[in-house]
Amino acid sequence: MNIVIRIATKNDFTSIQRLSQELTISDSIYDPILVKDWAYSKHGIKYLNQRITGKRCICIVAEVDGKIAGYTTATIMKPISWRPGKHVEMENLIVDKEFRNQGIGAKLIEAFFDWAKKVKADFAEVHSYYNNERAQALYKRSSFVPLFVSLETKLI
Repeated sequence: MNIVIRIATKNDFTSIQRLSQELTISDSIYDPILVKDWAYSKHGIKYLNQRITGKRCICIVAEVDGKIAGYTTATIMKPISWRPGKHVEMENLIVDKEFRNQGIGAKLIEAFFDWAKKVKADFAEVHSYYNNERAQALYKRSSFVPLFVSLETKLI
């Protein structure tokens, strides 16, 4: 199996969109109000295109034998006065089910760290659903440590 990690191009859009849809559906077990077809919505299409072509963000793909097997997106965060330093956030990470448990997620995170260093970030962040233990284990193996807990309540 030949794994290539590279920056996404516009030609990868359809594959990234398909995987984004898969990510939304799998995350919906943790967050039932997620818009299930978001990747195909006007906002989803704009977001994915921005990550592929934007200046303060990136989309990195894992290609296995010519097929997009996974991707991650990241962005340079806006500065905040109460947490100094340049922060980048890994926003999405998914590996196609057929290619999981082969180190592809770790390779995508490594490429994200390389990009973060290239843009001279001081800190890298990632967010995960509280009950998504599998994702959290991968992030912890990649040197992320828990920092915040976000709580939510339904008001209507």
